[in-house]
Amino acid sequence: MIRSRLTILASALLACSTATSAQLGADVASKAYRLQFENTWVKVTRVHYEPRERLPEHQHPGGPNIYVYLNDGGPVLFKHEHGDSGEMAAVRPPTKARAYRLAAARQETHIVENRSDLPSDFLEVGLKTDINLKTFVGRRESAFGDSAANARNVEFDTDQIRVTRITCAAAIGCEPLTAAYPTLWIALSAIDFEGVAGSSPVSGPAGHTQWLDTGATARYKNRGSSPAEYLLVELKSRHTGTR
Repeated sequence: MIRSRLTILASALLACSTATSAQLGADVASKAYRLQFENTWVKVTRVHYEPRERLPEHQHPGGPNIYVYLNDGGPVLFKHEHGDSGEMAAVRPPTKARAYRLAAARQETHIVENRSDLPSDFLEVGLKTDINLKTFVGRRESAFGDSAANARNVEFDTDQIRVTRITCAAAIGCEPLTAAYPTLWIALSAIDFEGVAGSSPVSGPAGHTQWLDTGATARYKNRGSSPAEYLLVELKSRHTGTR
């Protein structure tokens, strides 16, 4: 009986120790994980792994995520220690700039190791809306080129979310935009947009984000000498407000 009680006590202490030592990523590695934008619909975290960087054990909450890759990066090891994924290791393959991945992330605790001489830069877009996690999967690569014309391509569309890639050609007006739903706007390349018809100008590096409420309009002209590319993430289902 005494031995049994000691075993239970030891297990409880171990669980408590694990929960205490495994902090959230933003707490244990604030340079790697920086909150960029958050409201009741989305939480956008900008992530940067230095070349050959190794981050200590930390936690990530579960839920639907969109990972938007901002540079050509190399393989990254995620060694899972606790949580829904159990004890395992997974290597994220090299990434391409302007690609993105939709994934139903599980709550997990892991160690991160960038195995490349390249940095890894991406956005982690956590969705706070009703999403069917069984169908929320896929990876989309950019068809970005030296386009002389505007282009629009709906790449993922369900009753709950729509993701559209838009190219705005150099030195001409971009396609007018009216948000049919609450929308997150994400720059996939450096942008320098002049505001048209009362819209405010927008400029910034790849990864720049803006929020558009339902019914908001935006009209731009690309002042750059190269085409610019961005994503529209339209959220059709109700928000839960939790993450």
